[in-house]
Amino acid sequence: MPVVDASTQLLLDLYENAPCGFHSLDGEGSFVLINDTELHWLGYRREEVVGRMRLSDVLTPESRRIFDQNFSRFKAAGVLRDLELEFVRKDGTLFPALVSATAVRDPDGKVVMSRSVVYDLTDRQWADTRFRSVLEAAPDAMLICNCRGEVILTNPQVEQVFGYSRADLLGRSLHLLLPERLRSVHSQHLQRFFSHAQTRAMGIGMELTGLRKDGTEIPVEISLSPLQAEDGLQALAAVRDVTERRRAEENLRRSEARYRLLFENSMDGVLLTSPDGRVLDANPSACSILGRTREQIIAAGREGLIDVSDPAIARLIEERKRTGKAHGELTARHFDGTLFPMEISSAVFRDVEGNEFTCMILRDITPRKRAQAEREQLIGELQNALAQVKVLSGLLPICASCKKIRDEKGQWAPVEKYIRERADVSFTHGICPECARRLYPEFCKK
Repeated sequence: MPVVDASTQLLLDLYENAPCGFHSLDGEGSFVLINDTELHWLGYRREEVVGRMRLSDVLTPESRRIFDQNFSRFKAAGVLRDLELEFVRKDGTLFPALVSATAVRDPDGKVVMSRSVVYDLTDRQWADTRFRSVLEAAPDAMLICNCRGEVILTNPQVEQVFGYSRADLLGRSLHLLLPERLRSVHSQHLQRFFSHAQTRAMGIGMELTGLRKDGTEIPVEISLSPLQAEDGLQALAAVRDVTERRRAEENLRRSEARYRLLFENSMDGVLLTSPDGRVLDANPSACSILGRTREQIIAAGREGLIDVSDPAIARLIEERKRTGKAHGELTARHFDGTLFPMEISSAVFRDVEGNEFTCMILRDITPRKRAQAEREQLIGELQNALAQVKVLSGLLPICASCKKIRDEKGQWAPVEKYIRERADVSFTHGICPECARRLYPEFCKK
């Protein structure tokens, strides 16, 4: 038995138990050497492999075809780099591997055998599978491009956003997805990204536009993330079609513009307040009613604008808590401290984020109160005047002949005297037609 020194034993142990597979093939592709690591992966014993099997015997049909094509090139060139093959274990299961090799030649230049190293790609393939699964399931359109801006991977959402299939884009420039006017700017952004790779949103503060296959333009948001791949740095681009959001934002802007127009031009005073009593905004009419600037109203707050001793406050607060709305009258305070009556309508509402606010509509009812007081005063004066008016009522005894009336003392008095003493009237004298004909027939013509 040959004596093996320590150095040789160390090299042999390293060869057999290395974390990668080692094997040597002869010029026909048959195994002449194989280490324990690769045997363990394959599930074979050494005597089953060395001198009995070719490498193609442990490959899938597709990998066998790839290997046969590359083995002849290997023998000519003497080197093989990073060939991905799928191996078949003895139990029939598969595992992916990466194979590199150099050739050993005899003095005549003929390949005697290969020195091959094999890396198990199972973990990497699993990671790639998970990555692709995540990519496929992402709600946004996802593209991976190299430093030249060429597309090397896409997910299904790209077709939904841009109308291009995966086959349409692979190997093509990202410029295909951009309007002509934006392509030079995009190239600059991409160059800066690869020069200083970090996750970022492209075109911050800009409205980015994408170009669909049918030629229509759509507003988009793009974020870039760096990916370090074996063949260099790559960029993962997440693209989101924001057409609906932009439309909603535009509708919101229009709605806010209409609100602001109504708010600023309302004849009634309008205050926007928060639950803690802060005044957030006041329109010009409110400033006129309260005799303060917008800034002074905001600084005063609700309690600085009304007379807190007014008992109507508690009733209005309770009504608003119960129904979300309240309507009534309060005593308000001008900037100079004078008090005046104010009609108020208040309603609670929530914004899209659920924050609670109150809208208060104000009216100075001083003129109305003054007119009401004047009307009540006039009514009182009329009532007093009517109370002083003498009214005749009841049964009056009157003489059937001379027409005198008997008063309450039993004395008879002419009608004129009786009525004059009991009512605010005066008499004039005339003659009716019947009496004129009877008394002065000569002056009455038929």
